[in-house]
Amino acid sequence: MKKSFIAMDLGGSSVRCMIGRFDGKHLSIYPSKRMANGPIQALSRHYWPILEILKGCKDGIKASYDREGEELASIGVDGWGVCFGLIDKLGGLLGNPQYERGSQRADILESIFKKTPRERIFEITGIRVQRLNTLYQLAEMAFRKDPTLAIAHQFLMVPDLINYWLTGRTAVEYTNASTTHLLDVNKRTWAPELLGLTGLPASAFPEVVEAGQVLDVLHDSVRAELGLPAIPVVATASHDTAAAVAAVSAVSQKTAYLISGTWGLLGVEINSPIINSVVSSYGFVNQGGVERTIRLLHNSLNMWLLQQCHDAWGLGQGDQAWEKTVALAEHAEAFQAFIDVDHPSLLLPPKMPDAVRALCLASGQRLPIHHGDVTRVILESLAMKSRFLLDQLSECVGWRPEVLHIVGGGGRNKMLNQLIANAIGLPVVVGPSEASAIGNIIVQMIAMREIKNLEEGRAIMQFSFPSETYLPIENERDTWIEQYNRYLRLINRQG
Repeated sequence: MKKSFIAMDLGGSSVRCMIGRFDGKHLSIYPSKRMANGPIQALSRHYWPILEILKGCKDGIKASYDREGEELASIGVDGWGVCFGLIDKLGGLLGNPQYERGSQRADILESIFKKTPRERIFEITGIRVQRLNTLYQLAEMAFRKDPTLAIAHQFLMVPDLINYWLTGRTAVEYTNASTTHLLDVNKRTWAPELLGLTGLPASAFPEVVEAGQVLDVLHDSVRAELGLPAIPVVATASHDTAAAVAAVSAVSQKTAYLISGTWGLLGVEINSPIINSVVSSYGFVNQGGVERTIRLLHNSLNMWLLQQCHDAWGLGQGDQAWEKTVALAEHAEAFQAFIDVDHPSLLLPPKMPDAVRALCLASGQRLPIHHGDVTRVILESLAMKSRFLLDQLSECVGWRPEVLHIVGGGGRNKMLNQLIANAIGLPVVVGPSEASAIGNIIVQMIAMREIKNLEEGRAIMQFSFPSETYLPIENERDTWIEQYNRYLRLINRQG
């Protein structure tokens, strides 16, 4: 009998409800509902519109049930990491989750390191220090004596917060908990030594559950509101990157992956964490994956750079706008300039094109003026960053991947895919674009015993969704090597 599954995929620019239909051999996915999403600025801070996100999830579930009826087997929610909500003892939300990209004060970080040295934090968590991590957001709240900490009863990551409102059950799913800088990477539980730095009691942190655990069925109030039956809600791979990695069909010791979206996550799947000075110095992190795996990866800015350019140019985020700017970039001059795509000035600039030009100016390069020039500079810099990170990753794990598998929405950018293949000198396999939703559904299928394990799910994914391969252009290899060496020199000047 055909079964259907709902994947609620929370993204930085949209909340998407996807339906997965499985007939025992083939998986297909269809959009059910979509709403725009994004942080809202209030004075100097940015917040997620979490209640609007909840409404979007409910609307999506209702629309999906109206379409699928009794064949609907379960619901799973995935989304971004790091961000969280706090619940009081009566179950009420204490403010909207904050959206912060590294705004935490340096002196607060230093005060943390006096209590628990930076090296010790990496040893416990397997994660490099980043100001945007949950630990530092909470530490800043404690430093400011934020009154919500005193009355907070439960801490929940954003996908877990939605799960709580759907079921009444509080739990934090493992793959997303591993992004917080509060989880012991070896014990797979909260680290008491780090919880003490947050300003919250240890009792505020709920049970950490594995990806694929059934939390409960929809709460009575949700069923009454939407006219739905008791549909199970699964703690799927709730970190969208973990869900996307679950949809990488060719995972092996010879494969690296790039999850290409607002962020770019380049890494490999391994069986146990690698915690040493090389991993730490290069900024790679050990995050949790499905079936007790580890995602050794590096997180970089990616489509965010072009998204912000589109906003600055008033083009919007529609397909036509993307096609237009990529077409302009294809006709622009190659290798005009390079930027460090992870430069701090690109996190939240007033106008992204101006920030890109400022980096070019700081390193003595010609300024990209037109839309196509700026876009090409960004795309070529992203490709070079992939080469840079792949070299570092190879050193971390002790072997060099033979293929890079790109999944996620950024994989629809054919120009970028070819540029990456040229830069790394390896085949690039691309697809599927809806990786987070597909991985979300695969974990639900395991939870509901439709399939046995992740290996079977990946085989079904490979059978169900086509991929496209990009090969490096052989007669351009020497040019790309020469330009990569130039890239290394130039980004060092950008500070």
